[in-house]
Amino acid sequence: MKTDQFPNQSTTPKINVISVNKPYYIYYSHSIGYYNTQTEKEDLKFLRTKSAKVVNPNGLKLGSDIFQYLLKVKQCDAVWYRGYTQGVAFEVLTALAMRKHVFSLETKGTINSFDKPFFIKIFLCNDYINQNLSLFEKIFPDYYSDFLSLLEGDMP
Repeated sequence: MKTDQFPNQSTTPKINVISVNKPYYIYYSHSIGYYNTQTEKEDLKFLRTKSAKVVNPNGLKLGSDIFQYLLKVKQCDAVWYRGYTQGVAFEVLTALAMRKHVFSLETKGTINSFDKPFFIKIFLCNDYINQNLSLFEKIFPDYYSDFLSLLEGDMP
């Protein structure tokens, strides 16, 4: 492709286009105990100030299969969490293994050095740990080794 500025150019330049208009998605990880409460309303109001689209699992009708929720985590750019249940722990650890940004709604900051090991402990105490690890490996093979490293405390 030749242009007026570069008349001797014989090849088309390789340009990587990054969409400026791509929406930023936040996954709102929280226990079902918070569904349809004042806390959920306040959290959603706060999250909407982040100039992002908020993915709230409450109302998505994904059923009880945790992996449907983890697929939503994968599709989002960041995770904001509230609570310390097995489901929240699995979603937060998945986001960390996928190297996504993770924030606490309680502190309004990034996940702290106390919460991360606590989430790991919650996950490891899960009765379905072997089943969850097996399914995680099957569904997210590219992230499985990072997930195991995270569980062993080898990942920042």
